[in-house]
Amino acid sequence: MKEILEQVSHKVEDDMQAVESDGHADIAHTLAPSRIARSCPACSKSMDNFKFEETGVWVDACPDNHGIWLDRGELRLLAQRTQSQPEYDAGEVMDAVSDLILGSL
Repeated sequence: MKEILEQVSHKVEDDMQAVESDGHADIAHTLAPSRIARSCPACSKSMDNFKFEETGVWVDACPDNHGIWLDRGELRLLAQRTQSQPEYDAGEVMDAVSDLILGSL
């Protein structure tokens, strides 16, 4: 488990470049539940739309654990909102990210 968490930690550090180049989210759509049912790119099932923690950011997830799907700018917005909220600490954020990643394997 420690090895997996270290891999996730390194992946998160490496992916910070992706966060920086993610662009900007369409706030009107990102901070509200989706009105459009989206299909999972892996299995074509209708994805669940949920608000990530207390960030206010709505994301899509495959009900069969094929992944969490983010629109442009949502990764950046999630990173900003989790860092700016005092109730989050680095360990909690890593736990949440690990749950998302490991839960989709």
